[in-house]
Amino acid sequence: MRAYWAVPKPKCRRALNVGVYACRHRFRLIHRPGKDNPADYLSRHTGTTPTDHNRSAKVAEDYINMVTHCAVPKTMSLDEIPDASRTDPTLQQLQRLIHDGRWTDDSDELRPYKQVFTELLTCRQIILRGTQIVIPKSQQQHVIDLAHEGHQGIVKTKFLLRSKVYFPSIDRMAEQTVKQCIAVTSTPWSWSMLRLAVVVGWRVTDDRS
Repeated sequence: MRAYWAVPKPKCRRALNVGVYACRHRFRLIHRPGKDNPADYLSRHTGTTPTDHNRSAKVAEDYINMVTHCAVPKTMSLDEIPDASRTDPTLQQLQRLIHDGRWTDDSDELRPYKQVFTELLTCRQIILRGTQIVIPKSQQQHVIDLAHEGHQGIVKTKFLLRSKVYFPSIDRMAEQTVKQCIAVTSTPWSWSMLRLAVVVGWRVTDDRS
């Protein structure tokens, strides 16, 4: 106890408790530099040591790749979208904003993406909104035509588009494409109306004759 009271008391209570506990033992402190201490290996080689963070990043990257492959519309290849994105100045600027992590551009071309900016991410020159691929302007009409194959109506065409792709004014462009389709507009009765007519007993006539 005499040796304990002779030692200057530290201000930190935790250090004081360590000192009280150490007084019970005889020991000698030896300093060993970190470069010669194998116990310090992990703190000095974090870049080459696999960690939970690296594994989680790999899982996230694999998931994004899977979503990208599944979101590509049929009859389109995955290489078409990155090639078109590289020549689209609007999407190139949008990718830079996504990498910066903040919205700093209020131009007319980028303003439609501001509301969904927090949902966007990039993967190999492809911009994703959740599980939807952001289509470059040069490919937008082509994608709508693919969704309208078989002369689908407005509701079905929009459903097919929203399940895989996204771009501003997607609904308006889909409606214009369907309304300009002669096969759709020349049909006086839709299948839903025909089913309803059978149920209620309407008399279906064709007034075009």
